[in-house]
Amino acid sequence: MNRILTSVLAALLLFSFTLAGCSPGDSAQNLSPSTSTADSQLQQAQSQLQQTETDLSKLKMDYEVATKKIAELESKAAGRLFSSTVELANWLATDKVSEEPQANTYVSWYNKALKVQENAARDGFIISVQYHFCDERQVIEYIACLALINGYLFMWDPETDDIVEDPYWGRIR
Repeated sequence: MNRILTSVLAALLLFSFTLAGCSPGDSAQNLSPSTSTADSQLQQAQSQLQQTETDLSKLKMDYEVATKKIAELESKAAGRLFSSTVELANWLATDKVSEEPQANTYVSWYNKALKVQENAARDGFIISVQYHFCDERQVIEYIACLALINGYLFMWDPETDDIVEDPYWGRIR
């Protein structure tokens, strides 16, 4: 009985191969090119995945650098007041304008003060520049940079960086 059943199944199998247009020996040969094509496509997909992962890693690093740069620029763009005379003194120690040769005209003295103001702005700080003209003597008495710290006005000569509290104003805000 098992023999008959096996023979019937074999006949059905041969009949199905015939309907499909191939013989039992052909099926293994037909699968071989499909397997090599699939292997090639798999290797190509894996290579593309690896390249995409490399590109993604580079983009993440670029994003981190850009995010840090944006945060740095935003902190400077808004500008802020110095928090203390110590912070101002530390910043002035890094600013080299006072180390330049002594100004020999009022214009060059005022330009040095403007240069300090520009450097402070570049580093995210707000300072002002002023000069005092004496009407009686018809002369500029001083040119100074000014910073508001905790409501008090501090000033310094851009050529010396010696910080003093403005004696006339007191607490402003």
